[in-house]
Amino acid sequence: MKMRMKRGALSYWLLWAGFLLIAAVVVLPILFTFFASFMSPEEVARNYGEMAMEGGFTPIHLLPDQFSLAGYREVLVETPQYLTQFWTSVFICLSICAGQVALSIFGGYAFSRFRFPGRDAIFFCVIVLMVLPHQVTLAPSYMVIKALGLLNTSAALILPGIFSAFGLFFMRQVMASIPESTLEAASLDGANSFVALWRVLVPCCSSGITALALLSFVDAWSMIEQPIMLIQDTFRQPLSVFLLRVGQENLAVGFACGVLFIVPVLFLLLLFEEQLVEGIVRSEIK
Repeated sequence: MKMRMKRGALSYWLLWAGFLLIAAVVVLPILFTFFASFMSPEEVARNYGEMAMEGGFTPIHLLPDQFSLAGYREVLVETPQYLTQFWTSVFICLSICAGQVALSIFGGYAFSRFRFPGRDAIFFCVIVLMVLPHQVTLAPSYMVIKALGLLNTSAALILPGIFSAFGLFFMRQVMASIPESTLEAASLDGANSFVALWRVLVPCCSSGITALALLSFVDAWSMIEQPIMLIQDTFRQPLSVFLLRVGQENLAVGFACGVLFIVPVLFLLLLFEEQLVEGIVRSEIK
């Protein structure tokens, strides 16, 4: 009995040690960026200039010698391009989010409630697309966007972004978790398939829809390869590309811009944390 208790305690502490290690890997870079954003340009150049120019390792200076808002002032006041690309990112991400959620709702409804020839084969292809890295589809996407004449436009990012294999899979799982009796009751009241979807399924799946909207927004907010390939005009590129470029040109501004880049996503995650967790759990019920 004592041996079992010791093994249980050891497993418990090993589990917590693993959680703490994962948390440290995730949180420490964010803390490092946050505190470095309050360093003066001179201090950033002194601490990390050699690493930026030549690469390699350098000692980490977590806390600034003297707190400075110079990086934030340069980003928000002296760099008007930041606000331009910020609102460009907001427009692109909201458009992708709205389109992806709408299409995923219809697709998830079809795959979870209707039987049609080739349904399982098509859904298997959806799963295969989820496994493939998105870099595999960059070249075909470029060819299609170029043929449509949409290069250097926001539509070059929005159009491919609204079609999501993950969104379709996610909403299918969420809707499959709703009991069939719920829809049968609606059909007895005279509701057709469209009414049952919007009056019954969508309200029941609100947490899953919110989770998908949040995940699609975060994914679109951080995309980097697609805008670099499809949009050459720097003023039309999203904020993620601006962050990459400014971080290479000015580390102090890059740290400040990195913190500002994280804030909207962090705010949304904290605001919709319960819906996100509930939606993910619901997608795993069935």
